Amino acid sequence: RVIALERLEKVETPEVPEDTQTAVQDEELPVDTYAAALEKALRSSFGNRCSVYVIDDTIYANVWKAGLTTEMIAESLSSDEIPEQWVSLRRSAVLAAGSLIKEMESSGVKDTHLSFNVASESDPSVALLMTRDGAVTYDFLETDESAPHLLPSKQD
Repeated sequence: RVIALERLEKVETPEVPEDTQTAVQDEELPVDTYAAALEKALRSSFGNRCSVYVIDDTIYANVWKAGLTTEMIAESLSSDEIPEQWVSLRRSAVLAAGSLIKEMESSGVKDTHLSFNVASESDPSVALLMTRDGAVTYDFLETDESAPHLLPSKQD
């Protein structure tokens, strides 16, 4: 069985509501306020297939797509080449992360990192792709790790 990676939509940069963009440049917007607005924006694009939470100095924005699982991606690889569709998804995630970082800065969020991640649909705690401040820090298809790479969990 081959996963149709080409059916995956690009990760779109969500529109963050304007009320979070009105911070005066010198005024700091609370991280939790921005994270709540970001989650609302992501839910408009991904429905319940997303989560946003804050741990220490990092906002974690995680999304997952229907049919995107580690098993299905692994099954789709018939050679050592990374499918162009995955490269495109990775590029889209990096661009989305960059746009979100600019939104954070223009909204007055300071001294905060952004980890924008693509997770497995079958287990949203398993990372397929992780970014931090717009740079890829983990890619499921470029690792030799045998154990799944877990996303940090929200501390209640």
